[in-house]
Amino acid sequence: MIGRKRLSDDVIDEIADLGPHFAMEISDPDSGDGNNSSNNGDPWQPIGALIDGSATLLTRYRQVQDALTAMSGAPVELRVAASVGHLGLVARLVCPAFGAALLGYRLDLTGVRWQPVVGGILPLSVPRSALTPGIGTTQIVGAPIIDLLDRTNGLSVSRKVLWGNVFSAVNGAANTVSSIRPDLADRARALAGEVLAGSPLRDTFVGTPGRDGRRRSCCLIYRIAPPNSGSYCGDCILAVN
Repeated sequence: MIGRKRLSDDVIDEIADLGPHFAMEISDPDSGDGNNSSNNGDPWQPIGALIDGSATLLTRYRQVQDALTAMSGAPVELRVAASVGHLGLVARLVCPAFGAALLGYRLDLTGVRWQPVVGGILPLSVPRSALTPGIGTTQIVGAPIIDLLDRTNGLSVSRKVLWGNVFSAVNGAANTVSSIRPDLADRARALAGEVLAGSPLRDTFVGTPGRDGRRRSCCLIYRIAPPNSGSYCGDCILAVN
């Protein structure tokens, strides 16, 4: 157990060094090792609460809607908030899974816990058992990310936009790694290309992921930008002249 604990800690630290969106805490909820969401007053929530059909996901998107409304000074459509909120959740999940795969590990996202803060980077924690040695990419865009997409689609956000959000998350992870760890840039781009090679992701972008990749859809954030501001995301198709 001690050897595994040190291995997990070291790998988690190495993943976190790739950027703040890659950082996670380690928890063992079954053994009482911190972050046990069954405790009264504990801020941590299981990721499954977002995809179990309860009100948790809608509540999260309402939080985002309120924050965007306060920022823009005008009412924001729920579907815009849902798309922006979905992109934030997916990017936060993809980054650590992408970083783990880049370093030769698998990260099982089904046991992730999160805190529903608004503004800043969402805190994440994972049980030690979620991180295992192995080579593979299917876990990067697997459950719960596909489940989140399906649930958000039910809030009048098109699947084209939502799959575009997944591309943005993968592309953003590769871009971040390339910037922070230039020595891993080629590997990060190759990994992103592998993740995005299958349907329906292969039809969500143009260019090279991790270099000049741009999505074929918009996350809808432009709808709350000031008129003629040119305020687009870095990989938005609307920013292409």
